[in-house]
Amino acid sequence: MGSSGRILARADPNGVRIEILPPISSPPLARRFYAAGSVIALGSILAVLRIAAEWRQVANGRDTVPLLLLAALTAAVVLGSPFALFGLAALLFAEETLEIGSAEIVREIAVFGRESRRPLPRAGGTAVRWTTWPVAPWWTWTFKRLALVSGRERMGVGATLGNSEKRELARLLEDVLD
Repeated sequence: MGSSGRILARADPNGVRIEILPPISSPPLARRFYAAGSVIALGSILAVLRIAAEWRQVANGRDTVPLLLLAALTAAVVLGSPFALFGLAALLFAEETLEIGSAEIVREIAVFGRESRRPLPRAGGTAVRWTTWPVAPWWTWTFKRLALVSGRERMGVGATLGNSEKRELARLLEDVLD
């Protein structure tokens, strides 16, 4: 079939196999992820320093921020920052494979050595749809999401791809599904 950028497609005896390489395989994209991670880490450090100063004010008997709000902000920074960095790392290393056969489509996502396989029965009318509504995998990093729809079931594809790469994947999937 062919390949371009991070999307590799090839025909095999069972159908078509489409591999979506992780963002780490693209140096410019990896640099953007590293920059985003650095901004999140720096923002977290600055937020912790500011919140620590507010807690010192509370310890000295001066209330500048309501205590409940300060506790909520502290929890948001202390819990949210590691999850944000972990999520960014998961996106950076996520690999996705689509196996399109005559009876079903199987999406496999591998992140940190853990694989998740999801089949989608290929009924008449299986189509490619664009949506702004969340589609699993919910961690897609763009606002326009690409989904395969078969009957009442939807399956998100191309979670780590940007919009231009998703358009390329959509054209490829439409060609394969026809």
